Amino acid sequence: MALTLTDLKAQGLLRELARVFGSEDEAAGLLLRIGMPRERLPIFRAAGNPLNFWRQAAHAVEDGVTAGGLEALLAVAAEDFPHNPRFARFARFAPGRTGAPRQPDPPARRRMKAARPAVPRAGDPAGPAPRRDQQRDRVFVCYARDDKPQVMRLYQRLQGDGLEPWIDAVDLLPGEIWEPAIKRVITEQSHAVIVCLSRRAIEKIGYVQEEIRMALDILGKQPEGRIFLIPARLEECTLPHRLQHINSVDLFLDGGYEKLLAALRTHQIAE
Repeated sequence: MALTLTDLKAQGLLRELARVFGSEDEAAGLLLRIGMPRERLPIFRAAGNPLNFWRQAAHAVEDGVTAGGLEALLAVAAEDFPHNPRFARFARFAPGRTGAPRQPDPPARRRMKAARPAVPRAGDPAGPAPRRDQQRDRVFVCYARDDKPQVMRLYQRLQGDGLEPWIDAVDLLPGEIWEPAIKRVITEQSHAVIVCLSRRAIEKIGYVQEEIRMALDILGKQPEGRIFLIPARLEECTLPHRLQHINSVDLFLDGGYEKLLAALRTHQIAE
């Protein structure tokens, strides 16, 4: 029986496509490789976020816009990420059967491959693949709702550089109770927390302040010198008093994002 959009949602494959192929270039490149006409590509910006984009794209594939169906889509994803346990089982659906020629990897894809650590498959000498909730590879992004457009751009850029950002607008599942889910991600699954700050965020009274409190609690338990909580200013603003002892990064200045990326990757060097 052919794979359906409902199957993708139930098995977490739709969310994995959004996580791994989370930028416009990455997503469009994958769809073009399975033969989707350029004029049938969903409009990335109109979709609002990678998950909505992939929902629309999968619906088009399911409707027969490309040959090979959703299995062919996941087979090409498996070709790029053969050690991804969610994609690997679809590798038997040979990409060559889709009729779409393999295109050279764009520079962004090559950077992602270099940056993303391989995940061992079940049966490999390294042992079974760990569940995603055991990996602590995530970067939790804390923000005020008023700053969502800027934060979504940051989210997609981090994905494009091979990191695994977590933001409630994209990664919180329907039906999940948001407060314990967010607490679990911060306290158990994240190796770093980015606190996005603006004048609006600092003045905001709400759960963003609770997220900062949880991150500070975890920071106090980290080994000395380890980078865990990163205040990231989106504009000129005064840091909250409880964050002033932590060096911040200015994402609105040239080179600010590159500094953030270097800080996030210090844990990979340490490990």
